Amino acid sequence: MPSSQDYAALSQDAYNDRRADPTVSFPVNGVDYRVLATANNRENGYQGTVYQRVDSGEIIVAHRGTEPSNGVGEFVRDVIRTDGGMVINGANNQAPDAIALTQRAIDIAREQGERTGRPQPPVAVTGHSLGGTLAQISAHRFQAEGVHGETFNSYGAAGLNMGIPAGDNDRMINHVRASDTVSSASPQYGQTKVYATQEDVDALRDAGYANNRRQSFWPDFIGGDLRNPVGVVASRGLAAHDIAPFAGGPGTPPLMTQANLDRAQQFDPMIDKFRGDIGAARAGITGASQGVQDGIRRVREGWNDLFSHNGHVQGAPLISDSPLLGQTYAAIDRGGPALAGLDHRAVASLTASAGAQGLHEINHVARGNNGTLFAVQGQSPNDPAALRASVDLETQRQPLAVSSQQSVQQAEQAQRNGAQQEAVEQTRRNPSMV
Repeated sequence: MPSSQDYAALSQDAYNDRRADPTVSFPVNGVDYRVLATANNRENGYQGTVYQRVDSGEIIVAHRGTEPSNGVGEFVRDVIRTDGGMVINGANNQAPDAIALTQRAIDIAREQGERTGRPQPPVAVTGHSLGGTLAQISAHRFQAEGVHGETFNSYGAAGLNMGIPAGDNDRMINHVRASDTVSSASPQYGQTKVYATQEDVDALRDAGYANNRRQSFWPDFIGGDLRNPVGVVASRGLAAHDIAPFAGGPGTPPLMTQANLDRAQQFDPMIDKFRGDIGAARAGITGASQGVQDGIRRVREGWNDLFSHNGHVQGAPLISDSPLLGQTYAAIDRGGPALAGLDHRAVASLTASAGAQGLHEINHVARGNNGTLFAVQGQSPNDPAALRASVDLETQRQPLAVSSQQSVQQAEQAQRNGAQQEAVEQTRRNPSMV
């Protein structure tokens, strides 16, 4: 029976152009295979290869994924677009070809069983990235025939509105890397195994992710974190999505190790938040307030810019579940030329400051005379009764992880001071408590 690394090696080999010839065998990951059939649809880009192990006879259909030469940026840019871009349309367009090639493999297995009088060889599917999506679609389609398999950093087929359920089953195992964006964007069909190297953990921590279960983006809750998923994508990118670490080989440290599984379990809270943030960016927030929807729209715009050929990381936005983000953008839009040129980092810093300083709404944004940016909750920026929060525009140019950590520390100290003050007030009102 093939190992997970065998499946990964075939997913990697599927990027090669093989020719069907059952008389010729060749090694992949130290195991000899022959190619029984191939498919190449030039119109929709689908390509796949049917392999057969020489020793055991097992037949494995490897669906080719996103071309590595194109870069993960192009793929992810389409993943987070509102219409789903290549993922929704591409998977649907290629699914019939993937199903047809898998059906061909099942037919070959049946023919071999009838010809030899032996049990027909089992059929499995595999693939990397979009190829993994097609493998999940095929396994679901042919579950009655016992088709099973393993995928690597696949975009989950359960998010394609094709009636494919999410969650565990005994047919598919999906191997994903903790900092990979593509596999985070949609729920998987089958079991999911997450692997985390120290690089993955460092990338999440540097982007402001705390290893706890608190979901708040705002540091006014102790344990909240002002996190930046786009920063993770920018720092890890293609390296996290690559098939090579799964397949292993000379000069490539193995990814699918018990140590990396254990590390992923240890840092599951921060990994889960990152993957959830990516899923939220992909799906948007249904039925949310206009402020949230506007924030998500701005995030998508930032992501599209980031993953364009000339994308730039410095302006990467933050994803938030708080209406304050959308309200900040709306207030800046109303502010006209005086607020022109503010980047996403300034907006994120101001919004976080407003939340940390107790503002529940942002009605106005104004510039101060000393390089300060103000968020105002009130009728006007000059309203004496208005609540204000500010951020130093020079400070917000710090790396996000530094700014985030400082914001969290400041908010935690404010909460501690508030708790101490409340205790003093209670003691003053009720001396018997002493």
